[in-house]
Amino acid sequence: MRLLIIGSMGNIGRRLTAAFPDSIGIDVVPGADIVADLATIDYATAPIADAFGTVDGVIHLATSPNPAAEDSVHFSAVTNAARLLAACETYNVPRIVLASS
Repeated sequence: MRLLIIGSMGNIGRRLTAAFPDSIGIDVVPGADIVADLATIDYATAPIADAFGTVDGVIHLATSPNPAAEDSVHFSAVTNAARLLAACETYNVPRIVLASS
């Protein structure tokens, strides 16, 4: 199974990337397969569109780990997740996991 791991450079993302060596990681942190910010990512451009076309599922882990963050941070996380889910629908991704704290 080939996965697209959003937030691949975080604590859980790094572990999942190691467990699924064929995975593709997206993160704002250098070192990810695709370095991109979910607030500005263009899901229609290469290599993002290419990645979505080759995966069996998406695991979304990218969010603020701080529950006490300002409301705007959480609102952005929800907006970013909604855009990601729309991209998953566009590319017919059959499996999606959204982590929750």
